[in-house]
Amino acid sequence: MSHYFRFTIRDVLWLTLVLVMGVGWFIEHFNNAQHSSRLKSSMEQVLFSEGWMIIENSDEIVIKHKGGKQYDFRQNPNRFSTVNR
Repeated sequence: MSHYFRFTIRDVLWLTLVLVMGVGWFIEHFNNAQHSSRLKSSMEQVLFSEGWMIIENSDEIVIKHKGGKQYDFRQNPNRFSTVNR
C-alpha cells in the first residue's frame, strides 16, 4: 500500500470527531431554523387576528395596529420605539 493511505487510530478518531460535530451542528441549526419559522408564522397569525399588520423591509420591521399605534424595530430588535400616529 502507498504511504498516503496509512492512518493511525488517532487520525481516524479525530476525523470522526470533526465529522460528528459538523453533522450535529448542521442538524441543530436546521431544527432551530424550522422552529423559528413556525414561531414567526404563529406570531403573525396571532397579531393579525388582533388587528395588527406586519411590514418587513430590508432594514426594519414595522408593526402597525388599525387603531394607529405603531412599533418600529430597527437595527436592534431587542429595543423598539413606539410611534403614535
